[in-house]
Amino acid sequence: MKIRSHFTITLQPKVQSMLATSIECKRAWEVLENIAQSYGRARTSYTQSFTDGLTQMIKQEARTETDVQNMAKDAVRRFQRELESLFVQAIPAKRFSKTLSYVLFDAGCKLFRLHMNAPNFSIHSTETGDVKRRLVQLLKGLQMVGLGGDAAHRSFAHAMDKLLSEFVVSHYMKVDWYGKLSVTAKLKEWIKDGFGQLVLLVMECLTDSTTTVKLTFGMAEITSWQKMAIERLGRARADNLFDYIVNWDQSIGAILDLKEYLTTNSERAHLVVSFTGQLYRRLLRPGTTTTHILDIYIYVIRAFKELDPKGVLLERVALPIRRYLKDRTDTAKIIVSSLLADIQDEDGNHVDPGGDISIEIATEMLKPISSTANDHDDDLNWGDLNWTPEPVDASAEYKSSRANDVISYLLTLFDPGDFITELKNILGEHLLTNSDSSFDKEIRLLELFKLRLGDSQMQACDVMLRDVVDSKRLNTTISSSRPTKPPIRAHVLSSFFWPPLRDDTFTIPATVAEAQAIYAAGFEAIKDMRKLHWLPALGKVTVELELQDREVSVDCTTWQASVIHAFQRSSSEPQRVGGVARSVQQLEDHLAMDEALVRNALAFWVGERVLAPHPDTPDTYVVLERLTSAARTTRAEVEAAKEEAAMEAPGGGGVVTANDLLDRNRSLYETFVVGMLTNQGGMTRARILMMLKMAVPGGFPGGAEDVGTVLEGLREAGKVDSTGADVWAVKKG
Repeated sequence: MKIRSHFTITLQPKVQSMLATSIECKRAWEVLENIAQSYGRARTSYTQSFTDGLTQMIKQEARTETDVQNMAKDAVRRFQRELESLFVQAIPAKRFSKTLSYVLFDAGCKLFRLHMNAPNFSIHSTETGDVKRRLVQLLKGLQMVGLGGDAAHRSFAHAMDKLLSEFVVSHYMKVDWYGKLSVTAKLKEWIKDGFGQLVLLVMECLTDSTTTVKLTFGMAEITSWQKMAIERLGRARADNLFDYIVNWDQSIGAILDLKEYLTTNSERAHLVVSFTGQLYRRLLRPGTTTTHILDIYIYVIRAFKELDPKGVLLERVALPIRRYLKDRTDTAKIIVSSLLADIQDEDGNHVDPGGDISIEIATEMLKPISSTANDHDDDLNWGDLNWTPEPVDASAEYKSSRANDVISYLLTLFDPGDFITELKNILGEHLLTNSDSSFDKEIRLLELFKLRLGDSQMQACDVMLRDVVDSKRLNTTISSSRPTKPPIRAHVLSSFFWPPLRDDTFTIPATVAEAQAIYAAGFEAIKDMRKLHWLPALGKVTVELELQDREVSVDCTTWQASVIHAFQRSSSEPQRVGGVARSVQQLEDHLAMDEALVRNALAFWVGERVLAPHPDTPDTYVVLERLTSAARTTRAEVEAAKEEAAMEAPGGGGVVTANDLLDRNRSLYETFVVGMLTNQGGMTRARILMMLKMAVPGGFPGGAEDVGTVLEGLREAGKVDSTGADVWAVKKG
């Protein structure tokens, strides 16, 4: 009772004051060491006092010296247990546990140097010796005074759990950007040689028997901790997977880390949910370009084929990307354009293709075509010795395919017909503007499409390519037998197989018309019973102009050449001061040319500093025979004029675009829509689109948005109206 009273009056208030308020992190070690030392001194003092009085009492009752010693030991042990219980009860349990947990965590961080750039994580290095000795001394001190029991074990477990998470996000576990290797082997090594050794050290301090500890912690525990650590590393990698996808393939080390993590269906499901959320937050947004989405989609394909070769995970995470790309109107066009784009010159140097081109798709075209591309999966092929069952976590729509190259995934985004239509348009434009090419890439692209879509689907494209190749030989033959001045080369096209081409008509210079007649005669001599129908708007011309102070040579379109030719002074035209002047109306009448083409040509020649607007007469242009200081234009003005010419252009190339067809045939589409709604009643936009594609000769070139534009025009005209829920009907009354 005297010892209890002494402890309650003198030591307990002192210890409780140390833990009465929140403890700063920098003081946590000091507080626990003071408690351990205070309790240690009290334990020694109280035990000595108890032993001195106990010995006299036992001697009076014991028979032998051995009995005295045994009875004394038992009594002292009981006394110390009661004393330790008194010590524990006097401590605020929650604050003591938190403080001890922090000290153990801090010791682990210092031992493994988690907050500094250390080369290794051994706890036996000389640099961490002081920390290790201090920790052992503290834990043995707490254990000796009874504070190393269950509460200390729980604090230790919490600290080790936190230490494990801290190590996973430390510099040791950074993605291997240079070596491109997994870091899981290093993590397993740390668990075995670092984390496990620390656990063993602490448990030896908090228990009485070293042998028991070593028997308790064996390889089973090490393996369990390694699995836990890899799971945490995998979740950390999964949370940043989009960043690793964007930086493919420098980030292949992170993908290999994830591959180690994905061992159960729940982990695979977590990865899919996490990455899908990242896609919606960071990629699938209205402001993201289609080209960027396609590039990221290709990175996703490559990364997930490394992560899961069977393709189950790819099928799941790619679904929102594929849906989003299908809703983009320019997806098919960009894919086909990128397949035809040149990103390397003849020496293998990188070339910027410009425009809406996916570099990753163009890069895929440089790879060999897979011989298994035409893969018709057949579950009833009993002779397939490589057959394997579908993965257990595959969805109902999952379909394994041996054609695992990127192009295969891209070509399945749309129906084959949509891709072929887009391919015809873009290939046609490409062939018309690259007539000097050897067409190796184009031939390879057609072979690629044949392997995946079938030979019969590519007949038109084959004919188009053959037309251009045959035209090169034909030009050589005719130019050698019937030379013309100016020299002329033609593309002889089979109109039935080509997409709609620009058919703008206008008067061409007489010398060019004579050259065309000579060429046509040569063609008819070679090709009996066949005649040429010229499409002047598709031509390209090299124009050389001789002005008073300079010569100008420039490549341009045929209508631009015709317009500048019209500024040539005729023999009957009187001499005037300054250059020849022509008005827009004069050029329209003289050349029988649309106003849009005339204005485009005029803006082009202003940009080339050959023409200038007349200072006194609106819509009139004059030839700049001399570039005087007053006539000189700045580079910015020249670029502005060229940009204006591009904007004034009625079409981007020789092939008629879908927008051109929509503008050209708008009245036809409006008539069909009004007729359908009159005969069949209200219809949704989707159904109207389906009916237009089937009923209109040549099909409807647009999509649902274009149908909406037609319907809005009819509504403004008072012919149709929406009845709600995107249902349209003929307006009554």
